[in-house]
Amino acid sequence: MISLMSEDDSASGKLIKRDTARALIQAASDCSVLLINMRGDNGEMFWITPGGGIDDGESPEEAVIREIREETGFEGLLEPQLIANARNSFTFNGCSYEDDESLYHVKVPKFTPSGDGNPCTAERESSLGFKWWDISALLSSGEMLKPERLGKIIAEL
Repeated sequence: MISLMSEDDSASGKLIKRDTARALIQAASDCSVLLINMRGDNGEMFWITPGGGIDDGESPEEAVIREIREETGFEGLLEPQLIANARNSFTFNGCSYEDDESLYHVKVPKFTPSGDGNPCTAERESSLGFKWWDISALLSSGEMLKPERLGKIIAEL
């Protein structure tokens, strides 16, 4: 497994420590990866994988399946495979987060994602949309990925 260790400067505000599950979603047809374009608190734009906090009583696998459904609208069968663990620190919506993160790889039929089911208003408002990225185009694009080592993970798929 690969470590995704990444630290961003934390801004003032509440510190939230949590366990999270994220999904590196890959299209079975052409191996492209689905990422979400986000706008951070400081206005910077970056790309992330779908995912979020693990609810009480939920396994990481159950959480990643729920997060995929909420954040992308995908309702099909999923078989998530754990590919990395990380500690990731960042600021979002005025709060500092320290996540112990599990990153899962899932292959799906290509679909048109929708964030309409995301229950988090702040996430919906910060989202600039989705994109299925060709891996080589993504890695040569110069776009900001979070966590920063996400490009290395994607390159090793």
